[in-house]
Amino acid sequence: SSVGFSTVTIDMSGNVGYGPAINRAISQLDHDRPVLILTQDAHLERQAASRLLDALVSDRRTGVTVPILTFSEFPARIFSLGGRLLRNGRTLHRAQGEDAELLRRISQDPFEVAWGDGACMMVDTNLFRQLGGFDENYFLYVEEVDYHLRVHLASRQVMMVPGALASQSPGYYSLYYKYRNLIYFTRKFDYLLLPWPWLLALPKDIYRMARLGRPFEVFWALRGILDQRRRAYGQRPAR
Repeated sequence: SSVGFSTVTIDMSGNVGYGPAINRAISQLDHDRPVLILTQDAHLERQAASRLLDALVSDRRTGVTVPILTFSEFPARIFSLGGRLLRNGRTLHRAQGEDAELLRRISQDPFEVAWGDGACMMVDTNLFRQLGGFDENYFLYVEEVDYHLRVHLASRQVMMVPGALASQSPGYYSLYYKYRNLIYFTRKFDYLLLPWPWLLALPKDIYRMARLGRPFEVFWALRGILDQRRRAYGQRPAR
């Protein structure tokens, strides 16, 4: 039998960011079935979506399922085997940069992670609505970490599904969003997390940007700190 599909395009009148766009899309749904969230650069391997769905609906404690991610340009390298969240708010991808041969040696059973990359995730739509969706103050980056932490606080699980494989091309992560978002994130959850150590991170980023030939990026870090303090969110300023 044939299955019909329809596509709905929502005009957001400009770049409103990752979280607001997904919140708006899910608010338009007239059902509560699970939703697959994908960014424009994510590519799902065969059967990945069905495996994410099976893992989500097979255990009522699960609120989100995520796939293993590799680099689109370097498929033999792992981008993320799920995320780690340190007490000081640092967000780390497990096994990033390791050889994808590692995937042959791990169990195919789903396992719990602190968070999964926002490039691809299957979400329980009812839970997403109950938790208020993504926090739109981030605009870009860290919003999935924030949401997945709230999933855990609601006594639900974020599950990595090794049988589901996807790839993506990670974008450039401006220091503006890094500093603004991580300071905001740890202040928002100050009853759980220590303040993000931006004073320690800044000298390291100054050195790193100098080596990369992008010293001016450090000024964006300072602007991110300033904008977070005065609660100026949204897209990074043009200059």
